[in-house]
Amino acid sequence: MRVGIFGAGAIGSQLALLLAPLGGEFHIWDFDRVGEENVGLSAFGRDAVGAFKVDALGDLLVMRGCSAVVHRERVEKPLSAEEAARFDLIVDTFDNWASRRLLRGANVLHVGAADYRNGSCLWDDAWTPGEFEPPEDVCTHLLGARILRWAALLGADVAEEFLRRGRRVNVVFTLGSDG
Repeated sequence: MRVGIFGAGAIGSQLALLLAPLGGEFHIWDFDRVGEENVGLSAFGRDAVGAFKVDALGDLLVMRGCSAVVHRERVEKPLSAEEAARFDLIVDTFDNWASRRLLRGANVLHVGAADYRNGSCLWDDAWTPGEFEPPEDVCTHLLGARILRWAALLGADVAEEFLRRGRRVNVVFTLGSDG
């Protein structure tokens, strides 16, 4: 099994670790480094602060028996059909629309939060790029942290259903006002 994880932050790192028991080869794209604000919300501990997110996540996946290929780069051009075909699954967890729009194809699952209360896990044919970026403080806002954790959990569930059974399920969810 070969999985591409695009975005190794709050959603991508947690989702990848939830898929790790399935084994396989994970390719991870992100250009950013782990900051203090990532500790607790993402899969990274304090020991990873300052490291590239892809390196820290790659290490965690290898410790769980998976293979990890890291790409310390910003995705700036559309993924070609040939590139997409190399993967059984591509998971888009980017936190900005410009990058998300570059990942299209039948095996692309878009997982994210629209705001503090609403999120989705949608296959490319059901996904429409949004007009507004998620709030900048979504990672530090109390409800933002909750929606990101739910997105990772439900995204991993949708991805696993596809990898195990070939079944594509779309999920849209809303947290109650008390989170």
